[in-house]
Amino acid sequence: MTDIVAAISFLLLPLFGVAVWGVDAARRAPWTARVAISAPAGALVVAAVMTAMSIAQLTWSRTAMIVALSVIVIGSMAFVAKRPPLSTARRAPDGWTMAVVIFVVLTAYGSLTARETSSDLFYFWGPKAVRFFREGGISLEFLRRPDSAPFHPDYPPFLSVIYAWSHTFTPQFSFSAVLLTTPLILMAIAAIVHAYSGDGAGTLLVIATLAHAIAITWAAGAGEPPLLLFETLTIVAITFVNDSRSQAILGAIGAAGAAAMKIEGTTFVIAVVIGLVLVRRDFRRAALIGAAGALVFGGWFLFTRMFGISETYALLRQFPFRAAMVPRVLALIVPAGSYEMGWLSWIVPLALIALSGQWRRAALPLTISLLTICAATFFYSRGNDPTWWIATSAPRVLMTPLLALDIAVLAASGMKRASPVTEAARL
Repeated sequence: MTDIVAAISFLLLPLFGVAVWGVDAARRAPWTARVAISAPAGALVVAAVMTAMSIAQLTWSRTAMIVALSVIVIGSMAFVAKRPPLSTARRAPDGWTMAVVIFVVLTAYGSLTARETSSDLFYFWGPKAVRFFREGGISLEFLRRPDSAPFHPDYPPFLSVIYAWSHTFTPQFSFSAVLLTTPLILMAIAAIVHAYSGDGAGTLLVIATLAHAIAITWAAGAGEPPLLLFETLTIVAITFVNDSRSQAILGAIGAAGAAAMKIEGTTFVIAVVIGLVLVRRDFRRAALIGAAGALVFGGWFLFTRMFGISETYALLRQFPFRAAMVPRVLALIVPAGSYEMGWLSWIVPLALIALSGQWRRAALPLTISLLTICAATFFYSRGNDPTWWIATSAPRVLMTPLLALDIAVLAASGMKRASPVTEAARL
């Protein structure tokens, strides 16, 4: 029963983000995409409410959270009622959809049987969630304790707070329910990509690639799957959505969530901002999306500096970038990115873009992919020997540029199809 109730608490997250249904791009989307978009938005709302309660020194009681979130849901429903969906179209599952479901099911099996489970879930994401819940909020005392260093206290607390949310309704923490979020996230990514690209085969490429990468890197239950969901929302919004207002709102939600996850999410936001400026010359959109990420990261960074828990950021200052390390880092990153498939995960999408001849349409996600690879190289080029660091983290870090590369394939071929929501954005 504990596992079931905890799983239901995660399934409720889209309810708290239902206000996003009022965005025009969501109103034109099928219901599956609307639910998928409201999931990351709802997670941000829940995390914001729980964080605000901690700041106000209010205990995370079930009653207090239900009251606060109920007010948000009622207000959101009233807002959405005035802006009903513009699309009521329903699709029968096709062959591509069924193939996507197979990869989701395989990921669920691998996650729940510990074949793809991340050790990070048991070493710090999960324990921090349990500790926060038992403390009744984000515990500054716990984060500042010297013996808390193995729990990475300076990592943004977003994921552990969301995991603690499920614990609010259960007597014991459910690791099984947490692991179930990984296949659910893949389903959400598929719904978003398919709705806005109109490409069933391309959606399968994205999901198959991510499912394989998650399996190879044992990422289930760690920070990467939710990070990929937020990144997908941002990349899809700026690549396929033509409505500038919807682009900014959906892109900002994804950017805020990515920055709230981990430092790699912040570098992703920077890559998006630079990409929008270089490729689109869209300074306004870049500023809006960048501001959302900067607000989240800046707030947490300031908090860590004020209370002396900025270990990671201190290490970055202690080990500055060394240009001489770049060749060594690249020599280690390239094997890490093979994903035990001879680099097919990279070769196939690049070949598909080349065959389409539409490099210009794919320019924005391609730029984001390249910039995030450059960011990883920059951070790894510190210290004297990055071998262990790259071996343990690079395959997971490289999932972000890999996601952007796959979406670039959809952008390159997007003009050949009529998406049910919008056509690929023209440059």
